[in-house]
Amino acid sequence: MKNLPTLLFLLCCCSFLAAQPVPFPAPGHEGLNVKKIAALQLDDASQLQFGLWTQNRVMYDLSNIPGPGGTSFSNTGTYDFFRQRFRAAVDVRYVDTTQAIQAGAYTQLEYRGGWGGSSPAVSDPRGSLPVINPYNRLQPRGVRYGFVYLDYKDKATFSAGILPLTDGMGRVLFDADWDFNVGGIAMSGPFFKTGKYRVAYVRLIDGIGAISPKDVGLNSNLYLFDQSYPLSENLNLGAHIYSLDVPADLGITAVQRQLWLGVSFGAHLHSFKIDGLLILNNGKIGAETHTGQAFKLGISALAGKGSFELLGLLATGDDEGQTNTRFVTLHQIVGTAGYWGMTHIYTPNGPSDVNDFGLEIGNNGAGLATVQGKYNFAIIPGKVNAYAYAGRFRAMKNRNGSKEMGAEFGGMLTTSLAKYLQLETGAAYATAGKYFAEDADGIFEIFSRFQFTW
Repeated sequence: MKNLPTLLFLLCCCSFLAAQPVPFPAPGHEGLNVKKIAALQLDDASQLQFGLWTQNRVMYDLSNIPGPGGTSFSNTGTYDFFRQRFRAAVDVRYVDTTQAIQAGAYTQLEYRGGWGGSSPAVSDPRGSLPVINPYNRLQPRGVRYGFVYLDYKDKATFSAGILPLTDGMGRVLFDADWDFNVGGIAMSGPFFKTGKYRVAYVRLIDGIGAISPKDVGLNSNLYLFDQSYPLSENLNLGAHIYSLDVPADLGITAVQRQLWLGVSFGAHLHSFKIDGLLILNNGKIGAETHTGQAFKLGISALAGKGSFELLGLLATGDDEGQTNTRFVTLHQIVGTAGYWGMTHIYTPNGPSDVNDFGLEIGNNGAGLATVQGKYNFAIIPGKVNAYAYAGRFRAMKNRNGSKEMGAEFGGMLTTSLAKYLQLETGAAYATAGKYFAEDADGIFEIFSRFQFTW
């Protein structure tokens, strides 16, 4: 009889495979839908639940994207590499059905590396600075997300720990799926019954040890506020306020303070959808202040046997050496990227996100104008899906005497090999204008991702 609890637990493990979301302030992220594999009944009204999620992917990339071996836009070279990432998440949750309360801890671990010793020392991109991490830049082996949460059903959700935080404006400022995973506190809940809100505090840089292991300085803090509200069944409006302060004494970046004020909307009618945003960015870089704007419009609709998506984006910039009208993103400040575009070489995107230009919408101060389009279609419904895309990029201000960046086109196939297992393969080609170099070469990329997710 002494083994009865163990036997009951093992039986429970075989009885639950239901998917359930991890309580977290929206928007949610990869791996936050776990499979409930076991439950331990504590009493008539409460139980301890155990959830699991796992993902393993192998990526192959062949390209001449400048960077390795001293290559440049004027002197490219072809190379290839493999990357492998293994992620596993565990959710331990207490559930009280009488009070509609859930409390628990969610942890997602990740190993990332390459074959043949080519793996980066830190998250892509493969830079080494800063030595003292200004945020939770994931090491080759470590915790990707890890937080404690408390959820009062239909009232509020509270989380504290290493949080997967993404902006509420289409990933243009910061993106947890591309490693903006930061220590902080977040809360969300209903906004005037039908709407939603999210507030968060992030300790971006800790003053203790930020400059050197023995120094104590001021902290760098990030504050977030988002709210969305449906004006009708087909129209939703959002407001967003983000504030960042970086004490000059830290010496990590010239950026000292930034404020982003944004308005977003989404509307749909049958299969036609439209969304957009307008962001005002004001801040201080060194001794200079700046005010920039960004505008984005997206459209999607059914077209023939597939669907069509169109994206237009404009962000202001400055002449080289000037700081007046530039638009700054957290991507630029901390060295992350975001899945805001449709292209594979100019912007991070799915299976090719281990090698790209890492373009953020501020374009490192030069500003950006881009139009991108994509057509999605099924080759074998339920088995093989595909898309083709094209994009055009132009800076708002000159670099190397030119605003012309270039164009890109390509496509990708997604093949379902079995339940939970898929193979993605694709290719892309991009032109590089005088913005990059006087005699820049054309850029190509062939990529694949073999992935199991459960």
